[in-house]
Amino acid sequence: MPLVEPQIGYVEWLSYSAWKAGETCHWRFAYARDSRFDSLRRPNQYSLLGTVRHKLEEEAQSGKTLKAGESGELWFSRRWEELISNAEAKLADAWSPARTPRAVHWPNYWEVRIHLEDRLPRLITEPKPADSEDGTHKWVVGLALPDSPMPAVEREIRDSDHGLYGIVDRLEEREGLLVLVDFKSMTSSGPEDLLARHRDQMLFYAGLVHHEYGEWPAVKISIPDGTEITLDYEASEAESIVSRATQFRDDWNTGKVSPPSPSADSCQWCPFQVVCPEYQSEFTQILDTEQQLGRGFAVVDGVVERIVDQGDFLTAVLHQPRNLTCPEGTVELAQLAKELDLKVGQAVSASRVYARSPQAVAAGWDTIVVLA
Repeated sequence: MPLVEPQIGYVEWLSYSAWKAGETCHWRFAYARDSRFDSLRRPNQYSLLGTVRHKLEEEAQSGKTLKAGESGELWFSRRWEELISNAEAKLADAWSPARTPRAVHWPNYWEVRIHLEDRLPRLITEPKPADSEDGTHKWVVGLALPDSPMPAVEREIRDSDHGLYGIVDRLEEREGLLVLVDFKSMTSSGPEDLLARHRDQMLFYAGLVHHEYGEWPAVKISIPDGTEITLDYEASEAESIVSRATQFRDDWNTGKVSPPSPSADSCQWCPFQVVCPEYQSEFTQILDTEQQLGRGFAVVDGVVERIVDQGDFLTAVLHQPRNLTCPEGTVELAQLAKELDLKVGQAVSASRVYARSPQAVAAGWDTIVVLA
């Protein structure tokens, strides 16, 4: 896949994450919408562990996967292993042929498991409220409707007036008040930091709920131990977020697309570094000497001159025509999976590499490697 500019297409619906990517860099937003680069957008341990937590919270609240005669503890053990196994398979498939880590080595794995295992078995065995004549509990998953019963999880809400949409983790009524709950699996930050980092996201979702229900919800962030952190906000703040997102969408669709302006803030960990000509051409201007060693910026790009079999892995000796993480010239890219179809004369780009020496880097399991 050579260095190539993304295509600029019309945006009908805009999510929070897409909008934020677009605010950071218009090209990053465009690359994410261009199907030619779908292979560069891959799940990571954080997103997959978060999905497992979301699913277990939903099931514990609804009781819908509890087998007859099964204890809460056995239910949790069974479903945790099933969902984690599925998440490991998704990670391995997305990053093949790299050797991805087992879930027990993922960041926050044990913290999330211990907290959920302590709380959810009790929750799933609690009596569920009956809301139908036959005593069965109706659990709503899917499109938001103002007259649908509460609580609901993984509910998609679309604001057709502004072209915005999102999927809220949990929406419920408490003492006559609408409550929006968002689950977070990363718990190393304190409450104030969590609120600061996710404030715009929660205000975006609050705006969606207000559009659908005509009511401003209470907003809470839930961490794995069940603690809920309340986000205090004014309606005007959420309206401002909705206005900014809508303006971005309108500007984009009327051709007001800014040229890329590579920077340390906008380019760090971008999955499209390996194909972005602006990033690679401006690389030495983006970073200072210390930052060049960070994996979030590290990229090499060159033509294979020689391939060395290192037993379990391959090392590709590249000729790199420009200064990137390594200076122009010969660069060794080590720890490549043997299953890669490497050939002499082939163009190779790799991001998120580990710097070993001025002229050598190594791939990790989550290094993005593109062969042209």
